[in-house]
Amino acid sequence: MTTMERAALPPLICPDCLTLLERTDRAELRCEKCDHVYVKQDGVDQLLGSKSEINLSELMIQDEVSDLYETVRYTVETSKKYHHRGLVDIINFAPPQGDVLEIGCGSGTFLALLCDGEDTRTLSAIDLSPGMLKYANARLTAVDPPLPWRISRADAERLPFEDSSFDYVVARGLLHHLPNPRIGAQEIARVLRPGGTAVIVDPNRNIISTLPRFLARGTSHFDSDHKNFSLREIKSIIDGLLRVESLKFWGYLAYPLLGFPDVLRLKWLPLKRMYRLLVGFDDAVSKVPFVKRLGWGIILKVTHPNGEEVIVES
Repeated sequence: MTTMERAALPPLICPDCLTLLERTDRAELRCEKCDHVYVKQDGVDQLLGSKSEINLSELMIQDEVSDLYETVRYTVETSKKYHHRGLVDIINFAPPQGDVLEIGCGSGTFLALLCDGEDTRTLSAIDLSPGMLKYANARLTAVDPPLPWRISRADAERLPFEDSSFDYVVARGLLHHLPNPRIGAQEIARVLRPGGTAVIVDPNRNIISTLPRFLARGTSHFDSDHKNFSLREIKSIIDGLLRVESLKFWGYLAYPLLGFPDVLRLKWLPLKRMYRLLVGFDDAVSKVPFVKRLGWGIILKVTHPNGEEVIVES
């Protein structure tokens, strides 16, 4: 990126003392107040401060599964097609606009679509996992989008951005991974501009999803602290911080059968021939009152209460 492009992006702050960071001649970021220097590694600024509460076992799992995501989940034809369909659905549900931030960008599968948004001005993305960030940075570098963009390593509970920095924030599969989901929601509200939109995508606990997700905890893909929220719990997490404008449930039969070839080995099923039938079934169920609540996931489009900025005490 050029100097002009960097200047167009929302500025970065020290996650410890919230002071603006300055780029040094060595391409590092320095905080004048606490004199901390944040280095760049593999093209990604390392913006983790000393106050972050990191779940190391969860971080280790995310690093390990990043390779499986790239070599299996996002390369198997039916799975890749299914996940892309889900990302397009989020875009249609809440189109990106202005300065965009993805918190928990993972391996970056959503970033190219966010860049393609007609109203997207700049794109910022953060994740905690170096394994995921390696793929995210490579993916966006290969796309080379014609807008200012930046990927950083940072803590979703201590975002390195000023208040009211973004018009659109997406947290896709984020809150249930955090040690303190309420703090994660506070950070979304803090960096979202008044009048802006945030999209939260997380698990939906119900009679269908409870047992499988309970059994998956503590396995190779899921930490023992992996959470499964009910709609009431999600609303409680964001209560007073963000107002739900609209929501939708998603993921029924197609979700487990098509979405997880790295977890469920279903080679004996003719999934290519079943693809249209499965996604058609899910689309139909998502429109049935009450039954649609049995989806594996939920998407919420949220804004500030009354369109005003929420002040969160540190």
